[in-house]
Amino acid sequence: MVPLYRSLMLFILLKCIFPEMDGFLSRASGSTIDWENLCYSEIEIKAGVGGDVILPVNRLQTGAFTWRHDNGHIFLKLAETEPGEKIWGIEEPFTGRLSSTENGSLIITNVTMKDPPSYFKWSEGPECIQKYFVRVYKPVKAEDILIHHNVTGMGTCNITLTCAVAQPEVTISWDVTNQIGTEAEGDTLHIYNVVTNVTYSCTARNPISRASRSINPWDLCYKGAEPEGPRPATVAPFSENALEENQIMKDQGVPHPDLGKI
Repeated sequence: MVPLYRSLMLFILLKCIFPEMDGFLSRASGSTIDWENLCYSEIEIKAGVGGDVILPVNRLQTGAFTWRHDNGHIFLKLAETEPGEKIWGIEEPFTGRLSSTENGSLIITNVTMKDPPSYFKWSEGPECIQKYFVRVYKPVKAEDILIHHNVTGMGTCNITLTCAVAQPEVTISWDVTNQIGTEAEGDTLHIYNVVTNVTYSCTARNPISRASRSINPWDLCYKGAEPEGPRPATVAPFSENALEENQIMKDQGVPHPDLGKI
């Protein structure tokens, strides 16, 4: 144990004294990242679970492209592409999920929450190393939305509705357009002097989808328990995934690669 402990301490000391060892360690692992040669801007792409993404390359670039992903420890090669929809050297866990476009961009199909988020592209020649960051979201569904209530007031009914969704990175809002006697604060809606036949909708959205759930507070005013269930739900996805390159890139919000250097 002592020799191992001393070796670890020596390793940490050497890294502090010689920070350039990081580059050596990267080369020793078989994958090199020259951080000074990274492109100035990172390309961020948003996708839904089970959808497809394109890691775009500049249409003016030629030659082969080498693709790697960051697994948290080293940069592992996943494939090589070339203009003309050519792809080879596909590595696990991407077997059967990769293809290439006419200009050599990389297509990843059936993305999952477990996929690595960071990818890098090397080009032949002096071009910078392009980094891509893929954010994968779970589509919001109406059944994910819960509406809780608290009734107060004597004679008249005042009610507080709270909308909750058990998902990260979800924005919640209430539709109170032209509704008198209401106060909306994020996920909470205060309704004063509830009247009949007025329905309120809670909407939850993330970057790739949205869902809504409606409720009539009058049904709750003289009940002491939680409602048995909100009114019929509506789900409206922001966009649909498609395999066609231009459509996917449009859905992702990625600017056309020809408009400036990537």
